[in-house]
Amino acid sequence: MAEQPKAAYIDSHVHLWELARGDYGWLTPAAGSIYRDFTFEQLVPHLDAHGVQGIVAVQAAPTVAEAEYLLKLTDEHPRIVGVIGWMSLIAPDFRATFDRLAEHPAFAGIRLDSSFRDLFVEGSRKEELLDGLRYIAGKGKVVEWLMAPGMIDVLLACLPEVDGLKAVVDHLGNPPMAEEALEPWSSQMEAVSRYPQTAVKLSGMITQGDRTRPDRHRPFVERLNELFGPSRLLFGSDWPVALLGGSYDETVQYFERLLPAGWDEATLEQVRRTNAIRIYGLSL
Repeated sequence: MAEQPKAAYIDSHVHLWELARGDYGWLTPAAGSIYRDFTFEQLVPHLDAHGVQGIVAVQAAPTVAEAEYLLKLTDEHPRIVGVIGWMSLIAPDFRATFDRLAEHPAFAGIRLDSSFRDLFVEGSRKEELLDGLRYIAGKGKVVEWLMAPGMIDVLLACLPEVDGLKAVVDHLGNPPMAEEALEPWSSQMEAVSRYPQTAVKLSGMITQGDRTRPDRHRPFVERLNELFGPSRLLFGSDWPVALLGGSYDETVQYFERLLPAGWDEATLEQVRRTNAIRIYGLSL
């Protein structure tokens, strides 16, 4: 029997979905090759090949039902070690729902999308939204930010209002890869980095640009390293969305090519694995 690689990664950004569940909305035939079911069983050979010890399953539907579905999967598959779900912070039963999900040991927090941005910018529910974030922060859970246009401005408005908010920015904060321009993204991420409880995922990169041109991505990764340091960066594959840019193997290889050359093994271990364990409070 071939020797298995040692545990080298925690993949902090994986989606799992079954189309028949019917609550994804965005996932239509227009999504092309990812418009089909993607299950944990399909991912296992790739996790084994790279020594991925565990994954964090991240919401793909704006429903509490999907969060419950993902938590149920963790009971069936112990390598799903964390779940980032979704819920409305202004729902009448928000606190009760949050507390109920948080009873599950794999529940790590929630992800906010453009619906949160729209409500926040509109303004009439702003204080309710902030109160919801304060409640989550008080429970020590993570709030992830899907960086739709304008979302980083909302995050920067929330951070000074919510003490101790554990904010994790997805996909490098969606820098303008096509333009290869660091600004205004760099200044915005610098402002985020001033809050020590914030972190950024080095995820989604293989679909953001030409994977044969890592030189286009490298300045953005290097800038995040300057701002956040390796203790606040996380590996995430964004599987199966990443398949639009390359295989799981190619996703891992591309991530590795973009890591700063001067990092020693202890630093690499942080970004590949131990930061996720600490930030999400994972039990392995």
